[in-house]
Amino acid sequence: MFKNYIKVAIRNLKNSKLYSFINITGLSVGIACCMLIFLYIKYEMSYDRYNKNAGQIYRLTEILHLPKEDNARAVTAPPMAPLLQASLPEIRKTVRINFSQRVLSYKESKLYDAKVIYADSTLFDIFTFPMLKGNPQTALVNPYSIVLTESTAKKYFGSLPALGRNMKLSDTINLTVTGILKDIPLNSHINFDAVLSRTTLFELSNHQSEAENWYNNNYYTYLLLPENYPYRELEPKINTIIDKAMQVSKKESGLSYNLKLQPVTDIHLRSNLHSEINPNSDISYIYIFTVAAILILLVACSNFINLSTARSVNRSKEIGMRKVVGAARSQLIIQFFGESFLFTLIAAVLTIVLVALVLPSFSSFTGRPLFMSNLADPLSIFIYLGIVISVGFLAGIYPALQLSSFGPIKALKGNIRHEWQDIFLRKGLVIFQFTIAIILIAGTSLVFQQLRFIQNQKLGLNKDQVLEVELKNRDIPRSETLVKELQNVPAVIHASSTDFSFKK
Repeated sequence: MFKNYIKVAIRNLKNSKLYSFINITGLSVGIACCMLIFLYIKYEMSYDRYNKNAGQIYRLTEILHLPKEDNARAVTAPPMAPLLQASLPEIRKTVRINFSQRVLSYKESKLYDAKVIYADSTLFDIFTFPMLKGNPQTALVNPYSIVLTESTAKKYFGSLPALGRNMKLSDTINLTVTGILKDIPLNSHINFDAVLSRTTLFELSNHQSEAENWYNNNYYTYLLLPENYPYRELEPKINTIIDKAMQVSKKESGLSYNLKLQPVTDIHLRSNLHSEINPNSDISYIYIFTVAAILILLVACSNFINLSTARSVNRSKEIGMRKVVGAARSQLIIQFFGESFLFTLIAAVLTIVLVALVLPSFSSFTGRPLFMSNLADPLSIFIYLGIVISVGFLAGIYPALQLSSFGPIKALKGNIRHEWQDIFLRKGLVIFQFTIAIILIAGTSLVFQQLRFIQNQKLGLNKDQVLEVELKNRDIPRSETLVKELQNVPAVIHASSTDFSFKK
Protein backbone atom coordinates (compact mmCIF):
# COMPACT_ATOMS: atom_id res chain seq x y z
CA MET A 1 0.00 0.00 0.00
CA PHE A 2 2.72 2.45 0.95
CA LYS A 3 4.62 1.51 -2.18
CA ASN A 4 1.56 2.52 -4.18
CA TYR A 5 1.36 5.86 -2.36
CA ILE A 6 4.98 6.56 -3.25
CA LYS A 7 4.41 5.62 -6.92
CA VAL A 8 1.39 7.91 -7.18
CA ALA A 9 3.22 10.77 -5.49
CA ILE A 10 6.22 10.45 -7.86
CA ARG A 11 3.87 10.16 -10.88
CA ASN A 12 2.03 13.35 -9.88
CA LEU A 13 5.34 15.11 -9.37
CA LYS A 14 6.51 14.16 -12.88
CA ASN A 15 3.20 14.91 -14.60
CA SER A 16 2.93 18.41 -13.11
CA LYS A 17 6.43 19.73 -13.57
CA LEU A 18 5.63 23.46 -13.26
CA TYR A 19 3.44 22.91 -10.21
CA SER A 20 6.14 20.73 -8.62
CA PHE A 21 8.88 23.22 -9.44
CA ILE A 22 7.00 26.15 -7.89
CA ASN A 23 6.12 24.19 -4.76
CA ILE A 24 9.60 22.74 -4.23
CA THR A 25 11.30 26.07 -4.94
CA GLY A 26 8.99 27.92 -2.55
CA LEU A 27 9.49 25.40 0.24
CA SER A 28 13.28 25.20 -0.24
CA VAL A 29 13.69 29.00 -0.21
CA GLY A 30 11.49 29.26 2.89
CA ILE A 31 13.39 26.54 4.77
CA ALA A 32 16.76 27.98 3.62
CA CYS A 33 15.86 31.44 4.96
CA CYS A 34 14.78 29.84 8.21
CA MET A 35 18.03 27.88 8.53
CA LEU A 36 20.20 30.93 7.80
CA ILE A 37 18.38 32.87 10.50
CA PHE A 38 18.72 29.88 12.83
CA LEU A 39 22.49 29.79 12.27
CA TYR A 40 22.75 33.48 13.15
CA ILE A 41 20.58 33.11 16.26
CA LYS A 42 22.50 30.02 17.36
CA TYR A 43 25.81 31.87 17.11
CA GLU A 44 24.50 34.92 18.99
CA MET A 45 23.19 32.73 21.79
CA SER A 46 26.44 30.76 22.01
CA TYR A 47 28.43 33.65 23.46
CA ASP A 48 30.58 32.58 26.43
CA ARG A 49 29.00 29.11 26.52
CA TYR A 50 32.31 27.56 25.50
CA ASN A 51 33.31 27.88 29.17
CA LYS A 52 32.95 24.61 31.06
CA ASN A 53 31.62 26.56 34.05
CA ALA A 54 29.50 28.95 31.97
CA GLY A 55 26.46 28.48 34.22
CA GLN A 56 28.50 29.31 37.33
CA ILE A 57 30.33 32.47 36.20
CA TYR A 58 28.89 35.87 37.14
CA ARG A 59 30.12 39.39 36.52
CA LEU A 60 29.93 41.86 39.37
CA THR A 61 28.35 45.11 38.16
CA GLU A 62 27.49 48.31 39.96
CA ILE A 63 24.96 51.10 40.00
CA LEU A 64 26.82 54.19 41.16
CA HIS A 65 24.43 56.58 42.89
CA LEU A 66 25.41 60.11 41.90
CA PRO A 67 23.76 63.33 43.16
CA LYS A 68 21.77 63.85 39.94
CA GLU A 69 21.62 60.40 38.35
CA ASP A 70 22.41 56.71 38.72
CA ASN A 71 25.16 55.26 36.57
CA ALA A 72 24.97 51.51 35.80
CA ARG A 73 28.41 50.21 34.91
CA ALA A 74 30.14 46.95 34.08
CA VAL A 75 33.25 47.88 36.08
CA THR A 76 33.92 47.75 39.82
CA ALA A 77 36.66 48.65 42.28
CA PRO A 78 39.61 46.23 42.79
CA PRO A 79 39.26 45.76 46.60
CA MET A 80 35.81 44.20 46.19
CA ALA A 81 36.87 40.80 44.85
CA PRO A 82 39.27 39.71 47.64
CA LEU A 83 36.95 41.08 50.34
CA LEU A 84 33.93 39.19 49.00
CA GLN A 85 35.82 35.93 48.58
CA ALA A 86 37.15 36.16 52.13
CA SER A 87 33.70 36.99 53.55
CA LEU A 88 31.42 34.69 51.56
CA PRO A 89 32.17 30.93 51.40
CA GLU A 90 29.68 30.63 48.52
CA ILE A 91 32.20 32.36 46.25
CA ARG A 92 34.65 29.74 45.04
CA LYS A 93 36.95 31.92 42.95
CA THR A 94 37.27 35.54 41.83
CA VAL A 95 39.24 37.18 39.06
CA ARG A 96 39.83 40.83 38.22
CA ILE A 97 40.62 42.01 34.71
CA ASN A 98 41.59 45.42 33.38
CA PHE A 99 43.01 46.53 30.06
CA SER A 100 46.43 47.98 29.40
CA GLN A 101 47.37 50.67 26.88
CA ARG A 102 51.04 49.71 26.93
CA VAL A 103 52.88 48.42 23.88
CA LEU A 104 54.43 44.95 23.74
CA SER A 105 57.65 44.42 21.83
CA TYR A 106 60.16 41.73 21.02
CA LYS A 107 63.36 43.10 19.53
CA GLU A 108 62.10 45.20 16.63
CA SER A 109 58.60 43.71 16.52
CA LYS A 110 55.78 45.84 17.95
CA LEU A 111 52.02 45.40 17.67
CA TYR A 112 50.31 48.69 18.49
CA ASP A 113 46.85 47.20 18.10
CA ALA A 114 47.47 44.23 20.40
CA LYS A 115 44.87 43.90 23.17
CA VAL A 116 46.69 43.42 26.47
CA ILE A 117 44.98 42.75 29.80
CA TYR A 118 46.07 42.35 33.40
CA ALA A 119 44.45 39.47 35.28
CA ASP A 120 44.68 37.56 38.54
CA SER A 121 46.28 34.11 38.49
CA THR A 122 42.78 32.61 38.90
CA LEU A 123 41.82 33.59 35.35
CA PHE A 124 42.23 30.03 34.07
CA ASP A 125 40.34 28.56 37.04
CA ILE A 126 37.21 30.47 36.03
CA PHE A 127 37.36 30.80 32.24
CA THR A 128 38.08 27.97 29.83
CA PHE A 129 41.08 29.28 27.90
CA PRO A 130 43.01 26.13 26.95
CA MET A 131 46.77 26.51 27.38
CA LEU A 132 48.87 24.90 24.66
CA LYS A 133 52.20 25.42 26.44
CA GLY A 134 52.93 26.29 30.04
CA ASN A 135 51.22 25.62 33.36
CA PRO A 136 47.89 27.45 33.81
CA GLN A 137 48.19 27.19 37.62
CA THR A 138 51.47 29.14 37.78
CA ALA A 139 51.60 31.13 34.52
CA LEU A 140 50.19 34.33 36.06
CA VAL A 141 51.50 34.03 39.61
CA ASN A 142 54.85 35.81 39.41
CA PRO A 143 55.37 39.47 38.47
CA TYR A 144 56.44 40.28 34.92
CA SER A 145 54.81 37.11 33.55
CA ILE A 146 52.94 37.23 30.26
CA VAL A 147 50.79 34.67 28.46
CA LEU A 148 50.27 35.05 24.70
CA THR A 149 47.59 33.67 22.44
CA GLU A 150 48.76 31.32 19.71
CA SER A 151 48.29 33.81 16.87
CA THR A 152 50.04 36.61 18.82
CA ALA A 153 53.01 34.35 19.54
CA LYS A 154 53.33 33.63 15.81
CA LYS A 155 53.24 37.34 14.98
CA TYR A 156 56.08 38.08 17.38
CA PHE A 157 58.22 34.95 17.19
CA GLY A 158 57.20 33.26 13.95
CA SER A 159 58.25 29.60 14.02
CA LEU A 160 60.52 30.10 17.04
CA PRO A 161 59.38 28.62 20.38
CA ALA A 162 57.90 31.49 22.41
CA LEU A 163 57.78 29.89 25.86
CA GLY A 164 60.47 31.26 28.16
CA ARG A 165 61.49 34.11 25.85
CA ASN A 166 61.78 37.71 27.02
CA MET A 167 59.61 40.57 25.79
CA LYS A 168 59.36 44.23 26.75
CA LEU A 169 56.44 46.31 27.96
CA SER A 170 56.61 49.97 26.90
CA ASP A 171 60.19 49.30 25.69
CA THR A 172 61.48 49.37 29.27
CA ILE A 173 59.87 46.60 31.38
CA ASN A 174 61.20 43.07 30.93
CA LEU A 175 58.61 40.27 30.70
CA THR A 176 58.89 36.50 30.49
CA VAL A 177 56.53 34.41 28.34
CA THR A 178 55.11 31.78 30.70
CA GLY A 179 52.34 30.32 28.54
CA ILE A 180 50.76 30.05 25.11
CA LEU A 181 46.97 30.01 24.91
CA LYS A 182 44.70 28.72 22.23
CA ASP A 183 43.18 31.72 20.46
CA ILE A 184 40.22 33.21 22.31
CA PRO A 185 36.91 32.13 20.71
CA LEU A 186 35.20 34.82 18.68
CA ASN A 187 31.96 34.21 20.57
CA SER A 188 33.50 35.53 23.77
CA HIS A 189 32.68 38.90 25.30
CA ILE A 190 36.32 39.05 26.47
CA ASN A 191 38.93 39.25 23.73
CA PHE A 192 42.65 39.75 24.19
CA ASP A 193 45.97 38.94 22.58
CA ALA A 194 48.08 38.78 25.72
CA VAL A 195 47.51 38.65 29.46
CA LEU A 196 49.91 39.99 32.07
CA SER A 197 50.00 38.81 35.66
CA ARG A 198 48.21 41.30 37.86
CA THR A 199 51.08 41.12 40.34
CA THR A 200 53.06 43.04 37.73
CA LEU A 201 50.99 46.09 38.60
CA PHE A 202 52.20 46.00 42.18
CA GLU A 203 55.78 46.13 40.97
CA LEU A 204 55.03 49.28 39.00
CA SER A 205 54.81 52.66 40.69
CA ASN A 206 51.60 53.82 42.42
CA HIS A 207 49.54 50.78 41.52
CA GLN A 208 49.44 49.37 45.05
CA SER A 209 47.55 52.45 46.26
CA GLU A 210 45.22 52.30 43.25
CA ALA A 211 44.42 48.65 44.03
CA GLU A 212 43.14 49.72 47.45
CA ASN A 213 41.05 52.60 46.12
CA TRP A 214 37.30 51.92 46.41
CA TYR A 215 36.57 54.42 43.64
CA ASN A 216 39.15 53.17 41.18
CA ASN A 217 36.41 51.71 38.98
CA ASN A 218 38.23 50.27 36.00
CA TYR A 219 38.23 46.54 36.80
CA TYR A 220 35.97 43.80 35.49
CA THR A 221 35.26 41.42 38.36
CA TYR A 222 34.03 37.86 37.89
CA LEU A 223 32.87 35.35 40.50
CA LEU A 224 32.64 31.56 40.31
CA LEU A 225 29.67 30.24 42.29
CA PRO A 226 28.43 26.69 42.96
CA GLU A 227 26.35 25.03 40.28
CA ASN A 228 22.66 26.12 40.19
CA TYR A 229 23.28 28.56 43.02
CA PRO A 230 20.47 31.18 43.44
CA TYR A 231 22.73 34.15 42.77
CA ARG A 232 20.01 36.73 43.41
CA GLU A 233 20.03 35.68 47.05
CA LEU A 234 23.73 36.52 47.23
CA GLU A 235 23.33 40.14 46.12
CA PRO A 236 21.99 41.49 49.47
CA LYS A 237 24.92 39.84 51.29
CA ILE A 238 27.39 41.39 48.85
CA ASN A 239 25.90 44.86 49.29
CA THR A 240 25.92 44.53 53.08
CA ILE A 241 29.62 43.62 53.11
CA ILE A 242 30.62 46.39 50.70
CA ASP A 243 28.51 49.03 52.49
CA LYS A 244 30.21 48.19 55.77
CA ALA A 245 33.68 48.32 54.19
CA MET A 246 32.95 51.67 52.51
CA GLN A 247 31.48 53.57 55.44
CA VAL A 248 34.40 55.98 55.66
CA SER A 249 34.60 56.42 51.87
CA LYS A 250 30.86 57.15 51.71
CA LYS A 251 31.12 59.91 54.27
CA GLU A 252 34.05 61.49 52.46
CA SER A 253 32.59 61.34 48.95
CA GLY A 254 28.83 61.11 49.43
CA LEU A 255 28.73 58.36 46.79
CA SER A 256 27.39 54.82 47.18
CA TYR A 257 27.05 51.60 45.19
CA ASN A 258 24.35 49.05 44.54
CA LEU A 259 26.02 45.88 43.32
CA LYS A 260 24.42 43.30 41.03
CA LEU A 261 25.44 39.90 39.71
CA GLN A 262 25.12 39.22 36.00
CA PRO A 263 25.37 35.71 34.45
CA VAL A 264 28.23 35.68 31.97
CA THR A 265 25.96 34.05 29.35
CA ASP A 266 23.63 37.08 29.54
CA ILE A 267 26.27 39.71 28.84
CA HIS A 268 26.23 39.63 25.03
CA LEU A 269 22.46 39.80 24.57
CA ARG A 270 21.12 41.28 27.79
CA SER A 271 23.65 43.88 28.89
CA ASN A 272 24.03 47.50 27.87
CA LEU A 273 25.99 49.04 30.70
CA HIS A 274 28.54 51.82 30.68
CA SER A 275 32.14 50.66 30.15
CA GLU A 276 31.25 47.37 28.46
CA ILE A 277 34.32 45.56 27.13
CA ASN A 278 32.81 45.34 23.64
CA PRO A 279 29.54 46.57 22.11
CA ASN A 280 26.87 43.97 22.81
CA SER A 281 23.92 42.81 20.77
CA ASP A 282 20.29 42.87 21.96
CA ILE A 283 17.96 39.97 22.75
CA SER A 284 15.12 41.84 21.01
CA TYR A 285 16.88 41.20 17.68
CA ILE A 286 16.74 37.48 18.39
CA TYR A 287 12.99 37.69 18.96
CA ILE A 288 12.49 39.71 15.77
CA PHE A 289 14.52 37.30 13.64
CA THR A 290 12.73 34.30 15.16
CA VAL A 291 9.34 35.78 14.27
CA ALA A 292 10.60 36.61 10.76
CA ALA A 293 11.77 33.01 10.25
CA ILE A 294 8.38 31.64 11.37
CA LEU A 295 6.52 34.05 9.09
CA ILE A 296 8.67 33.09 6.09
CA LEU A 297 7.91 29.41 6.71
CA LEU A 298 4.19 30.15 7.01
CA VAL A 299 4.29 32.04 3.70
CA ALA A 300 5.94 29.04 2.01
CA CYS A 301 3.32 26.69 3.52
CA SER A 302 0.48 29.01 2.45
CA ASN A 303 1.79 29.01 -1.09
CA PHE A 304 1.82 25.19 -1.10
CA ILE A 305 -1.75 25.04 0.25
CA ASN A 306 -3.06 27.49 -2.32
CA LEU A 307 -1.49 25.66 -5.23
CA SER A 308 -2.69 22.28 -3.95
CA THR A 309 -6.29 23.40 -3.52
CA ALA A 310 -6.23 25.18 -6.88
CA ARG A 311 -5.38 21.83 -8.52
CA SER A 312 -8.15 20.00 -6.69
CA VAL A 313 -10.50 20.09 -9.67
CA ASN A 314 -7.86 18.49 -11.89
CA ARG A 315 -7.51 15.61 -9.42
CA SER A 316 -11.20 15.14 -8.72
CA LYS A 317 -11.61 12.16 -11.06
CA GLU A 318 -8.59 10.44 -9.50
CA ILE A 319 -10.10 10.91 -6.06
CA GLY A 320 -13.53 9.74 -7.22
CA MET A 321 -12.08 6.61 -8.82
CA ARG A 322 -10.14 5.72 -5.71
CA LYS A 323 -13.25 6.07 -3.58
CA VAL A 324 -15.30 3.95 -6.00
CA VAL A 325 -12.79 1.09 -5.81
CA GLY A 326 -12.96 1.16 -2.03
CA ALA A 327 -10.39 3.66 -0.80
CA ALA A 328 -11.26 5.07 2.61
CA ARG A 329 -10.89 8.73 3.42
CA SER A 330 -8.08 7.97 5.87
CA GLN A 331 -6.13 6.29 3.06
CA LEU A 332 -6.56 9.35 0.85
CA ILE A 333 -5.41 11.59 3.70
CA ILE A 334 -2.27 9.45 4.08
CA GLN A 335 -1.67 9.67 0.34
CA PHE A 336 -1.90 13.46 0.24
CA PHE A 337 0.24 13.81 3.34
CA GLY A 338 2.77 11.52 1.66
CA GLU A 339 2.87 13.82 -1.38
CA SER A 340 3.33 16.83 0.87
CA PHE A 341 6.20 15.19 2.71
CA LEU A 342 7.78 14.09 -0.58
CA PHE A 343 7.80 17.70 -1.79
CA THR A 344 9.19 18.83 1.57
CA LEU A 345 11.89 16.14 1.56
CA ILE A 346 13.09 17.18 -1.90
CA ALA A 347 12.97 20.83 -0.80
CA ALA A 348 14.99 19.93 2.32
CA VAL A 349 17.75 18.41 0.20
CA LEU A 350 17.82 21.47 -2.06
CA THR A 351 17.86 23.65 1.05
CA ILE A 352 21.22 22.22 2.10
CA VAL A 353 22.67 23.06 -1.32
CA LEU A 354 21.12 26.55 -1.26
CA VAL A 355 22.39 27.30 2.27
CA ALA A 356 25.90 26.10 1.34
CA LEU A 357 25.93 28.48 -1.65
CA VAL A 358 24.53 31.51 0.17
CA LEU A 359 26.22 31.05 3.56
CA PRO A 360 29.59 32.73 2.73
CA SER A 361 27.83 35.91 1.59
CA PHE A 362 25.41 35.78 4.53
CA SER A 363 28.29 35.30 6.97
CA SER A 364 30.10 38.30 5.48
CA PHE A 365 26.91 40.40 5.67
CA THR A 366 26.26 39.60 9.34
CA GLY A 367 29.91 39.79 10.36
CA ARG A 368 29.66 36.42 12.10
CA PRO A 369 31.76 33.30 11.35
CA LEU A 370 28.95 31.00 10.19
CA PHE A 371 29.78 27.63 8.62
CA MET A 372 27.91 24.53 7.47
CA SER A 373 29.69 22.62 10.22
CA ASN A 374 27.57 24.62 12.70
CA LEU A 375 24.62 22.48 11.54
CA ALA A 376 26.35 19.18 12.26
CA ASP A 377 25.68 18.97 16.00
CA PRO A 378 22.74 16.85 17.30
CA LEU A 379 20.66 19.86 18.38
CA SER A 380 20.88 21.53 14.95
CA ILE A 381 20.02 18.28 13.18
CA PHE A 382 17.05 17.78 15.50
CA ILE A 383 15.80 21.32 14.87
CA TYR A 384 16.30 20.96 11.10
CA LEU A 385 14.32 17.70 11.03
CA GLY A 386 11.68 19.33 13.21
CA ILE A 387 11.35 22.21 10.73
CA VAL A 388 11.09 19.82 7.77
CA ILE A 389 8.43 17.68 9.48
CA SER A 390 6.49 20.77 10.61
CA VAL A 391 6.55 22.25 7.12
CA GLY A 392 5.40 18.96 5.58
CA PHE A 393 2.55 18.69 8.07
CA LEU A 394 1.43 22.33 7.84
CA ALA A 395 1.63 22.37 4.05
CA GLY A 396 -0.26 19.11 3.66
CA ILE A 397 -2.92 19.19 6.37
CA TYR A 398 -5.53 21.33 4.63
CA PRO A 399 -5.14 19.84 1.11
CA ALA A 400 -5.32 16.32 2.59
CA LEU A 401 -8.50 17.06 4.54
CA GLN A 402 -10.11 19.10 1.77
CA LEU A 403 -9.35 16.81 -1.19
CA SER A 404 -10.27 13.62 0.66
CA SER A 405 -13.72 15.05 1.47
CA PHE A 406 -14.93 15.05 -2.18
CA GLY A 407 -17.95 12.86 -2.87
CA PRO A 408 -17.20 10.05 -5.37
CA ILE A 409 -20.08 10.80 -7.82
CA LYS A 410 -19.39 14.54 -8.04
CA ALA A 411 -15.72 13.86 -8.23
CA LEU A 412 -16.09 11.47 -11.19
CA LYS A 413 -18.33 13.94 -13.02
CA GLY A 414 -15.85 16.72 -12.36
CA ASN A 415 -18.67 18.65 -10.75
CA ILE A 416 -16.59 19.92 -7.84
CA ARG A 417 -17.31 23.34 -6.44
CA HIS A 418 -15.48 24.95 -3.61
CA GLU A 419 -17.59 25.97 -0.66
CA TRP A 420 -17.43 29.52 0.65
CA GLN A 421 -15.24 28.35 3.53
CA ASP A 422 -12.62 27.06 1.04
CA ILE A 423 -12.74 30.27 -0.99
CA PHE A 424 -12.50 32.37 2.16
CA LEU A 425 -9.49 30.38 3.38
CA ARG A 426 -7.68 30.57 0.05
CA LYS A 427 -8.24 34.31 -0.27
CA GLY A 428 -7.25 34.72 3.35
CA LEU A 429 -4.01 32.85 2.72
CA VAL A 430 -3.28 35.05 -0.31
CA ILE A 431 -3.89 38.17 1.76
CA PHE A 432 -1.67 36.75 4.52
CA GLN A 433 1.13 36.02 2.03
CA PHE A 434 1.04 39.51 0.53
CA THR A 435 0.80 41.15 3.95
CA ILE A 436 3.82 39.32 5.32
CA ALA A 437 5.76 39.91 2.10
CA ILE A 438 5.02 43.64 2.24
CA ILE A 439 6.01 43.82 5.92
CA LEU A 440 9.29 41.97 5.33
CA ILE A 441 10.14 44.01 2.22
CA ALA A 442 9.27 47.28 3.98
CA GLY A 443 11.36 46.29 7.00
CA THR A 444 14.32 45.35 4.80
CA SER A 445 14.00 48.62 2.89
CA LEU A 446 13.87 50.61 6.12
CA VAL A 447 17.00 48.93 7.50
CA PHE A 448 18.81 49.46 4.18
CA GLN A 449 17.89 53.16 4.14
CA GLN A 450 19.06 53.58 7.73
CA LEU A 451 22.40 51.94 6.94
CA ARG A 452 22.83 54.10 3.86
CA PHE A 453 21.95 57.19 5.91
CA ILE A 454 24.59 56.30 8.51
CA GLN A 455 27.21 55.68 5.83
CA ASN A 456 26.49 58.91 3.94
CA GLN A 457 25.67 61.22 6.85
CA LYS A 458 27.91 64.30 7.05
CA LEU A 459 30.15 63.99 10.08
CA GLY A 460 31.47 67.54 10.03
CA LEU A 461 34.83 66.32 8.75
CA ASN A 462 36.35 64.72 5.68
CA LYS A 463 37.24 61.18 6.72
CA ASP A 464 39.68 60.84 3.83
CA GLN A 465 41.72 63.81 5.09
CA VAL A 466 41.71 63.11 8.84
CA LEU A 467 44.33 60.78 10.28
CA GLU A 468 43.98 59.50 13.84
CA VAL A 469 47.06 58.31 15.72
CA GLU A 470 46.42 56.50 19.00
CA LEU A 471 48.99 57.18 21.69
CA LYS A 472 49.89 54.57 24.27
CA ASN A 473 50.32 55.38 27.96
CA ARG A 474 54.00 56.22 27.85
CA ASP A 475 53.52 58.64 24.91
CA ILE A 476 50.49 60.56 26.23
CA PRO A 477 52.60 63.10 28.23
CA ARG A 478 54.40 63.94 24.98
CA SER A 479 51.20 64.63 23.00
CA GLU A 480 51.70 68.43 23.01
CA THR A 481 55.20 68.04 21.60
CA LEU A 482 53.89 65.73 18.90
CA VAL A 483 51.16 68.22 17.94
CA LYS A 484 53.69 71.07 17.63
CA GLU A 485 55.97 68.96 15.45
CA LEU A 486 53.08 67.88 13.21
CA GLN A 487 52.02 71.51 12.70
CA ASN A 488 55.43 72.16 11.18
CA VAL A 489 54.91 69.47 8.55
CA PRO A 490 53.82 71.13 5.24
CA ALA A 491 51.32 68.35 4.45
CA VAL A 492 49.51 68.87 7.77
CA ILE A 493 46.92 71.65 7.77
CA HIS A 494 45.90 71.33 11.44
CA ALA A 495 46.83 69.05 14.33
CA SER A 496 45.22 68.55 17.71
CA SER A 497 45.08 66.09 20.60
CA THR A 498 41.98 64.71 22.31
CA ASP A 499 40.89 61.79 24.47
CA PHE A 500 38.00 61.11 22.06
CA SER A 501 38.40 58.50 19.33
CA PHE A 502 36.45 58.52 16.06
CA LYS A 503 36.93 54.76 15.85
CA LYS A 504 34.70 54.10 18.84
